[in-house]
Amino acid sequence: MFVCLQVAVKNNIDVFYLSTQVPLHVLFTEDGEMDKKVFLATWKDIPSQNEVQYTINNVQHNAGRQL
Repeated sequence: MFVCLQVAVKNNIDVFYLSTQVPLHVLFTEDGEMDKKVFLATWKDIPSQNEVQYTINNVQHNAGRQL
């Protein structure tokens, strides 16, 4: 069974919305926690063709600026 995971990332430029389908079992464990090593191993098992990276150039930013 798959569920649609929707994420919003807010930064000083805009809000970016992402959506992807994930197997339901990856969101839950029996004890409510996932060991750090298991998490990292699971993360590394994601196929590289499922990864997308973007480089954002020429961004005006100011660390002291509040949104």
